[in-house]
This record gives sequence, structure tokens and C-alpha cells, in this order.
Amino acid sequence: MALYISPARRRRRTLVVGGLALVAGLAVGVVVGRALASSGGDEVADRQAEVELLVARLDGVDLEYQQTAGEGASGTDSFTGSIDAVRAIVADTPVLLERMPWVAPAERDDVIARVAAVAAAVESGAPPEQVSAAVAEAETAMRAAAGLPG
Repeated sequence: MALYISPARRRRRTLVVGGLALVAGLAVGVVVGRALASSGGDEVADRQAEVELLVARLDGVDLEYQQTAGEGASGTDSFTGSIDAVRAIVADTPVLLERMPWVAPAERDDVIARVAAVAAAVESGAPPEQVSAAVAEAETAMRAAAGLPG
């Protein structure tokens, strides 16, 4: 035998079940969203890791330049590898700094200028000591901008 359920009662049940499903879906969405979202600390740590990679690339340019200069090479043709590497670093530096909103514009400009000074020293065939000094200044400025220890 079938039970008669009024249309009003069916609508009420449908609305209650729909409301409970909506609340459950929102709760699950909030939990999953918070679990998957990156925090500000994660962003800073990611940018700091990228700064460390850029600093390592600068160290590589310095080392390559020192070795090439140590072989008695002269002129910019002998430093082609160093020049290409430092030009790539010059191009990557402003892109990275734009992704670091906590760095003040004046500090960004200082870091970019110091990296450009490394490039100028390498491209002009400066003495190895001058290139090393420029690299050290650029690295110190980069680490300071990223909030890393010097």
C-alpha cells in the first residue's frame, strides 16, 4: 500500500536536503581550499630559493671568468661564455624582483644596477678582482633584498 505524501511536504524535504548538501559542499570546499592554498610564507620562501639560484649563477660567472682570465686570455672574445651567462642573469633579475612585492623600488633598482655592473665588468674585460668585487656586491644586495643572511 502506498503512502500519500503531500506536495508541500515533498517540497520541504527537497529544500532541506538541498540546503544540507549546499552546507556540506561549502564546508568541504573551504577545507580543501585552505589545505591547497599557498601562504605568504610559502611565496617568500619560493622567491628566496630563486634568489639563491641567481646568486649561484653569479658565482658560476665569477668562477668561469676567473678561470678564463687565469689562462692568460685577453679581449672580450675569450669571455664569451661569461658574457652570455651574465646577460641572461641581467635579463632574469628584474623579472624575479617584480615577483617580490616586499622589495622597495629603490632596493630593486640598486640590485638591478649592481647586476648590470657585473655585466659591464665582464663585457669590458675588467681584471678578475674587479669582477669578483662586483659579483660580491651584487650577491649581497640580492640577498638583502630577499631577506636572506649575507
